[in-house]
Amino acid sequence: MPARTILYPYEYGSMMGGSQHSVLDLLARLDRTQYRAAVLCPPAGDFKLRAAERGAEVELVGSGEAWVVDSRRPAVSIATMVRVTHALARAIRRCDAALTHANNIGAFLCSSMAAALIGRKIPVIWTDRGFGQYPPVLRRAVRALMRGPRNHLVATTAMCAALWTQEGVSGEKLRVIHNGIDTQKFFPRDAEAAKAQLGVAPGTPTVGMVARFSRYKGHDVLIKAVARLNRQIPNVKALIIGDIGWPADDRVYREDLKVLTKDLGLEHNIVWVGGVPNDRVADAIAACDVVVNPSPLEPFGRVIAEAMLVGRPVVATRAGGAPELIAEGANGYLFEPGDSAELAARLETLLPDKAACIEMGQRAANDARTRFDAAVTAARYQELYARLLQE
Repeated sequence: MPARTILYPYEYGSMMGGSQHSVLDLLARLDRTQYRAAVLCPPAGDFKLRAAERGAEVELVGSGEAWVVDSRRPAVSIATMVRVTHALARAIRRCDAALTHANNIGAFLCSSMAAALIGRKIPVIWTDRGFGQYPPVLRRAVRALMRGPRNHLVATTAMCAALWTQEGVSGEKLRVIHNGIDTQKFFPRDAEAAKAQLGVAPGTPTVGMVARFSRYKGHDVLIKAVARLNRQIPNVKALIIGDIGWPADDRVYREDLKVLTKDLGLEHNIVWVGGVPNDRVADAIAACDVVVNPSPLEPFGRVIAEAMLVGRPVVATRAGGAPELIAEGANGYLFEPGDSAELAARLETLLPDKAACIEMGQRAANDARTRFDAAVTAARYQELYARLLQE
C-alpha cells in the first residue's frame, strides 16, 4: 500500500517554543514507508524551514507569523478562519490527505470545518497543548466538534484529559500521549563546563529558568525567590534563559522584570542569558544546578522534561501538568503557584547539598528516558493514525 498523507496545519510560523519542537520531533520520526507529511503554516518565521528539513511538503497560507483565533476580535478571527478553512480544504483534496493532525485550537477548528466543507469524512486529530488558556466560547466549540464521529483529542497529560472530560468530551474520543523529547540532544552533561560557557564561576550555586518572556511564565516569582535566597546564599546566580515571543507585550514585561531586579538589588545575582540556539538549549540547562518552572499554566511543561533528561532536578508549580511529571522529593519538588517564599525554601534545601542535587538529577534522567523519549511518542501517534485509518 502506498504511503498515506497526514496533513499538519500549524497556526504559528515563528515563536519557536515547546509546541513547535514537539511537532518537529514527530515529523522527524514518521515511518515514511507508511506516511507522508504535508504541512500548512504561515509564511513568517522558521517553522516552515524546520518542517521541510524533516521531509514535509510545506504550503504557506495567510500572511505574517500566525493565524490567530482571538475571541476578543471576532470579526478578524472569522475572516482568518474562513481563509484558512478554504486553504485546508484545497490542501486536503490536492494531497489526498487521509488524516489531519492539528496542534493548535485554531488549526483544529479550521480542519474540522474544511473536511466537512468538501464532504471528506477523514479523521481529524487535535493535540491540545494549552487547555487552561481557552475562553468558554472556544471550549464550547471543541465540545461540539468532538461529537463528530471521526474527531479525536490527544491530551499531553492526564490532567488535561480530565479537564476535557469535565467539559463533556467522551472518554472514547480522548487519549493521553506525552510530549516527546529528542534524547540524542538532551542527556546528562557536566554542570561546571556548561557554567564556564556562560561565564559563571566554578562552584557557583546556580538556578535557571528557560522560557520566553510572557507574563504567565512567572519570571517575577523566581526573581522574588532569589531575593529571599540571597540572604542565605549570597553568591547564588539565577540564569534567565529565553527571549521575547510576541514583541509588544513581552518586551514591556522583560523591562518590568529588569526594573524589579534592580529594585531588589539583584543585579549581580540575575544573569540575563537571552535566547540561545536550539542546539545549545541542553547546554544552557546543564549550567543550572536546579531548574525552576514557575508558570501555573503549563499543560505539560516541556522544559521540565528537557531538564530531567539533562539530569537536573526541577522545582515547579503544583499546578498544570507539572505534578504528573515530578515525583515530589524523588526527582524534584513542587510549590504553590506564585509563592516565592516556598520556592526559595525548596531551593535553599537543594542548592547547598550538591550530592543530593546530583542524585536527584540522576533519578530525573532515568525517569524521563522511559517516559518522554520522542521515538516512543512518535510510535504512539502512528499507532493512533493506523487505528483511525482502519475504522
